[in-house]
Amino acid sequence: FFSSRRRHTRCSGVSWARRCVQETGTWGIFYQMKSLIYLVLALYILSVGIAGLRLRSVPEAPETPEIPINPEYFVMDWKTYMFNSEPPFDPTTQKFNREGTGKTWYNWKIKSIREDYHDFCFAIFAEDYNFPCQFLNTQETSYLIYNKTEVPTCCIFIKPWNPPSPDFGVRANLTYLGKYQIEGRDVNYFQKKSEGAFGAVYYSWLADSEEVIPTSFAFPPMPGKEWSIKHFVNYTHVEPDNSFFEIPELCYNAQSCDL
Repeated sequence: FFSSRRRHTRCSGVSWARRCVQETGTWGIFYQMKSLIYLVLALYILSVGIAGLRLRSVPEAPETPEIPINPEYFVMDWKTYMFNSEPPFDPTTQKFNREGTGKTWYNWKIKSIREDYHDFCFAIFAEDYNFPCQFLNTQETSYLIYNKTEVPTCCIFIKPWNPPSPDFGVRANLTYLGKYQIEGRDVNYFQKKSEGAFGAVYYSWLADSEEVIPTSFAFPPMPGKEWSIKHFVNYTHVEPDNSFFEIPELCYNAQSCDL
């Protein structure tokens, strides 16, 4: 159809585009489709370019969770492990030296906490610590009760002393280390650098939970020695009875600990 003189003549002039579309039918449709193809191609090239810019951009850093604030009271069991490597620690995949159990009662309303070590105490003793012990922290005094011999002993570990407040993590300005899977649970790990000889201490809470649930606490009891960690289980948000914090007669005349 390019050789049609009549068609060429009639498509000449200022208004050739309109007349060609109207009078040449197929030719006009072709031009419309051709323009549409160019438009789609241009949009595709533009979208690919934008996608490339997105791929090359720096990914956003993971959101740092707020430092948890514990409840005013709770009760929980725990497993304690002694190990050599610095936390985070997972006993299902990492080697440990010994394993024990214990229980904690906490009530900030009366500023008291009690920790019972069922199998062994931790490495604050100059020699062996393979005997059960209890830390009773109440009335601004930390009592250590242990059964190293057949006769139980009670001494004052620290005075004055109060248990950590529910917002101790905020006060300590803990550093977020990231989310880890420990014993099948996703937990948020935090660290506090110590200014003393002990180095850092570590805390973790259950991740992605509406309820604040502590999951571990780790520290080196003695500088340069093995690490101690408590993995908390059977956590319950209940207020323990005040009888758990009563000072036994054994501690009435307690003196400072000589360990």
